[in-house]
Amino acid sequence: MRNREPLIVTVAAMTDVGLVREQNEDAILVGDLDRSVVWELDEEPWVLTGQLGPLMVVCDGMGGVEGGEVASDLGVRALWTEVAANPSA
Repeated sequence: MRNREPLIVTVAAMTDVGLVREQNEDAILVGDLDRSVVWELDEEPWVLTGQLGPLMVVCDGMGGVEGGEVASDLGVRALWTEVAANPSA
């Protein structure tokens, strides 16, 4: 890998339940690929500095479908697991 200038990225994220549903089933994951750390969304905006940068994933929870929140959470976690295992691929 060639030497690159570090990326500096400020990240903030949120979802909204919308006008129809009572429960938000969306899932967001922001992970720092340089440090293999997942950002907790209840924290302040996160500033990342590194060579690889962040992985930012959003999965729509398919409101109204049983288990929609489970599927969206599984989707973001599975993607994080795979990309974090080999971030430079």
